[in-house]
Amino acid sequence: MIDQTWFIPAYAGVALGVSLAAGIGSAWLQSRGSVKASDGSGPAFSYARASSDLDRCLHGLDLRDAVFEMLGGDGEYICLNGRMLKRVMSKWIEAGARIEYTLTSPSQDANKLFLDFAETVGNDKFQLFTVSALPQKYKKYRTFHPSLITFADGTRAMWIEGHHPPKSSIAYDVKFISKEEMNSSEVRVQQFLNFQEHIKDINSLTKISSSKIAA
Repeated sequence: MIDQTWFIPAYAGVALGVSLAAGIGSAWLQSRGSVKASDGSGPAFSYARASSDLDRCLHGLDLRDAVFEMLGGDGEYICLNGRMLKRVMSKWIEAGARIEYTLTSPSQDANKLFLDFAETVGNDKFQLFTVSALPQKYKKYRTFHPSLITFADGTRAMWIEGHHPPKSSIAYDVKFISKEEMNSSEVRVQQFLNFQEHIKDINSLTKISSSKIAA
């Protein structure tokens, strides 16, 4: 007869692991003040960091050939929380993604660190755009930061920072719009396309960029 007594502690261990993971996930959401957004989307955060919290939102998704169009302000967070940000971006790149990063009011120190990162991971995987003077219609993008993700199959997701103050690694009033939400909302798709057009316009004004990106 097969001894099945080992199943009990093994099952208990698995159950405990699942319970702990769920608890940790719940604690993370609660710690960020995560709730459903007022428009029904979610999650929405009272505060968040793209370096860690966006990465959690993307957990389990296939990033092969995905394109990130990320918008930032002064970029000082790479000076404050650079190890985490570079680790997460490297992780996305290693998973097969390409990142286009735009700074709308870059500090000199942040600009150097982002360019150093581009040299490290390869300019064909990370391209930096920096703009020192924005047209009036785009001034809001100094502290309002949408980041767009386009996946290889054409689906999309968004990370929207309602307010990211200068010299801070933390953003406030943050929403993550998942692939599923994007697929079910024409309004969200149009919002994505509008942001994308604005980012391309801003990038056309770039003053300094990692210009060694492969043609």
